[in-house]
Amino acid sequence: MAARVAVRVSHRRSAQLFSASHQLIGGLTGIPLAVGGDLVVSVDDTGAQCRFFGFRGTEEVFRSPAFDCAAVTLNGSYLMLAERMYFQARGHPAGGWQLDLRNGKLRRTGPVAANLADLRSRSDLIYASDDVLARQTGKTITGLDPDTRNRLWSYTAAGDDLPEVSVANGAVMMLTALPRRAAVLSGIDPESGPELMTVLDGRTGKVTGRRVITAGHRIPDGIWSEYGIGAGRALIMMNSGDVFAIGAHS
Repeated sequence: MAARVAVRVSHRRSAQLFSASHQLIGGLTGIPLAVGGDLVVSVDDTGAQCRFFGFRGTEEVFRSPAFDCAAVTLNGSYLMLAERMYFQARGHPAGGWQLDLRNGKLRRTGPVAANLADLRSRSDLIYASDDVLARQTGKTITGLDPDTRNRLWSYTAAGDDLPEVSVANGAVMMLTALPRRAAVLSGIDPESGPELMTVLDGRTGKVTGRRVITAGHRIPDGIWSEYGIGAGRALIMMNSGDVFAIGAHS
């Protein structure tokens, strides 16, 4: 497991790094943005051109190409994964930027979103993890390689409602309303609002498991959280306290 560090910001453009044993490691210039394990990501925005830096201790492990500071939202939310960070493009809610934490490469990408409310205002969303990007256009989910953005697979959800999508650790999890006909054929009261959780392998798009979630499972408020735990495998945690494993070898 990687050693962890703490960052203490002394003023806007300076920070001190401390080890897990609270020993001072050294100083860091720029604005600290995030800490992941022993990696500290900072940004230098002293001019019109900005640049990202990655540090382990006081050793610089990457620096990004210079970019227009006005193009990236640096003081807003971002998504940090093991090997990549995603930022919103400033003034362009449908676009984003990807920073590769292995080498500092910076590239434009699609939108980054993570909640169902965004489905009401956008028609094309991207849910990101280190091994796959899942692009949602209406009911169709397309898997993209995070490095090349090449299309890996495509899957279209059944039913009339837009699916709720999340991606993590090799699993794409998709929650939809169970189609009325499917509920009737399964002996489930369609008025109870049954939902269908479908799990796909993030690299192949293969469906590895499905589970119908009925009203009895949804007491009091439904799904609390879902976790990808491997290629095509997920744990679903309910507000009721129930936990389901769905997918390969579940």
